[in-house]
Amino acid sequence: MSLNPDLAVRGEVVELLRYYDAAPGRRSLVARIEGHRSLGALDLPARAYLGRRGRGGAGRIRRAVLTRQLPRRSPRRRGAHRGRWLAAQCRPRTQLSWATAEKGTSWLRISVHGTAGHAANPSNMDNALVTAAEVITRLATQQGEPVPAEQLTVTPTGVRGGIAINSIPELVEIDVDARTLPGQGRAEVVDELRTALGDLLDVVELDWLHELYTASAPSSTRLLDSVRRIADDLVPGTELVPSLVVGSTDAEYFRQAGARAYGFAMTSDYASPGEFAGMFHGANERIDVRSLELSTRLWEQLARTF
Repeated sequence: MSLNPDLAVRGEVVELLRYYDAAPGRRSLVARIEGHRSLGALDLPARAYLGRRGRGGAGRIRRAVLTRQLPRRSPRRRGAHRGRWLAAQCRPRTQLSWATAEKGTSWLRISVHGTAGHAANPSNMDNALVTAAEVITRLATQQGEPVPAEQLTVTPTGVRGGIAINSIPELVEIDVDARTLPGQGRAEVVDELRTALGDLLDVVELDWLHELYTASAPSSTRLLDSVRRIADDLVPGTELVPSLVVGSTDAEYFRQAGARAYGFAMTSDYASPGEFAGMFHGANERIDVRSLELSTRLWEQLARTF
């Protein structure tokens, strides 16, 4: 899909900011006219934005979108309904995540033992790989569709076993990444494994590779007041929202040493919160230049004025 980034409406430059699909066949366009502080929007059928001229093309957009008179029209009921939806989608990004805690980390290896043998004679063989497959399946079934910020998660991340394609393995190792909520520890991880694996927990071995359990820092401090003031100077109306980091950072080591550690940064609207979180450790993890600029200015001013 192609959109001309700038269109002329009555001799004025229009910047096309974004579009939203409120429903199938109903695409809403958000644009800004130079010299106006408020946004205007016009809901049109989706075919109007396919990049063709004439009906359903850029010519139609030029004729229809964002005239000065448009906001003065009384909306129809359907239009008002779409307007409420659109307003909820394109409201300004005025919230800054103020991380007062993060999830703990517990890395462990589950060792599944079996009986080695020739693959040509699998009868009555205790195949460690088959048991390991059931362990992984139960872990995945137990998690379902977790909400990472609200619950302990146990995620299988790697598996190793077997020495030859024609041999039944006697050992299979499963790497597991467990993330705990603040205040939780090994006991809660074991409880989660017991719930997921049931009787299989008694026939496997657990090797705890790394454990870092976490606590929360106070959410109201002088530092918070300073960050709020600077953020509001950079983006007026910014609201700081306490949050939990679902990953792991070095901040917890400082908290355990007695310091108060927080995580915060300012980002533009180049990605929705869900898209932003989905980038972590992904193939297209990135940040835009505007976000880098906002965060750098925030951190620098905080260091100079706090």
